[in-house]
Amino acid sequence: MTRAEQLVANAERWFNTRNLEAIMDGYTKDAEVEILADGISAIGVGLSEIRRLWRLAFDTFPQFTVAKKLISVDPDGAIVNEWQGQIDGTGCARGLDLFWLDGAGAITRHRVISFGQVVEYGTATSRLRFALLHPRHVLRALRAERQAP
Repeated sequence: MTRAEQLVANAERWFNTRNLEAIMDGYTKDAEVEILADGISAIGVGLSEIRRLWRLAFDTFPQFTVAKKLISVDPDGAIVNEWQGQIDGTGCARGLDLFWLDGAGAITRHRVISFGQVVEYGTATSRLRFALLHPRHVLRALRAERQAP
């Protein structure tokens, strides 16, 4: 198993088991983590802030589990994986992890991009979500949808 495959496998296992100590061991002391979830950005720099972000995520979504798949590895130390999971045992959440590593393989930067609860296009739930997130564009979207072949 390559270093990148091992990192992704560990990230999945440690997230799903809420092993915060193992997660924290992978970061450099001055690492940066950015979590982008449903249009909200949270950034933590340094181990104490990163620990706070992960604790907040675990406390907010105690049953959230993911399955991760390695997508790309850059020889200079960048790794991308995609993930799919369930929040509280229901629904479908999807996202990406982008990792940047130092020469020793420790994480210097980690960006989590979460698409939250993904819903099928055209459903009442997706229309309501779009209206709440983009109220000024609702009519334009409805017109475009009606005009599409």
